[in-house]
Amino acid sequence: MSTKKILCIGVPSVVGAICDHLCAADWEVHRAADLPAAKRLLTQHRFGVGLLVHPDLDDTACAELDSFFASGG
Repeated sequence: MSTKKILCIGVPSVVGAICDHLCAADWEVHRAADLPAAKRLLTQHRFGVGLLVHPDLDDTACAELDSFFASGG
């Protein structure tokens, strides 16, 4: 049986409760507070799914996300 792995990106105060629920549902949760940390985790692990929680998307944040996704993470 394969492990359900998820990468949760967002500051702990925002994604903490979500990650706790995922852990309780037997997900292997990897947390990244920002995109550079997410990129480091993506070089170390293979994820089938990711969750991005960003409460304030301004033009700069959208540009960073665009670059992140365009580069494959």
